Amino acid sequence: HGGQPVLALSLIGLGYVTRAGIDWTPFYWAEVVFSEAFSRVWRNQLDAARGVMDEALSNRAMVARLSPLEASRLYTINGDIWSRMQRMEEAREAFDTAVASIPYDNFAGGVPLADSLRQRAFFLLGEGEAAAAYQDMAQSNVLWFDRYDRNATGSNQVARNVAFDRMRAVEEARLGWSLSQELKDGSE
Repeated sequence: HGGQPVLALSLIGLGYVTRAGIDWTPFYWAEVVFSEAFSRVWRNQLDAARGVMDEALSNRAMVARLSPLEASRLYTINGDIWSRMQRMEEAREAFDTAVASIPYDNFAGGVPLADSLRQRAFFLLGEGEAAAAYQDMAQSNVLWFDRYDRNATGSNQVARNVAFDRMRAVEEARLGWSLSQELKDGSE
């Protein structure tokens, strides 16, 4: 919205309050829910964001109609909100459900699972589980980087976002460093 966050938040809010759920496609419904929850988090209104997610998740008919990608995003956002509220058991369950929502590793080019694993990795690191965090990040990056080779055909290459690729490599190194420190501390 051209750098106009107040206008963007107003439009998101308008879409959210006028939703009819069953009349909308699952994709559109999910996008409105994601946007409203995110806007509440952005404004540090975690209880309101939690309310958005609780209402969305209670709409079992619509949740059942979501694609694996949309379901994974829904549960990842849910996990993020729980984590910000320091409700770690609920956050863990939501991140695990997000990962489980993806039917197979290379679904949609591997990107949805790579994203879900990356989000869960940082949650696990915050929980002091460096080994599990590193494992998720390493698997995430395998999916992320292998898609370039999987999707290239003949002499055609897949466009890369070098800055984002570099960030992912640094994140994996960071989690690897955390794991090495945990192992070092455990051996003394």
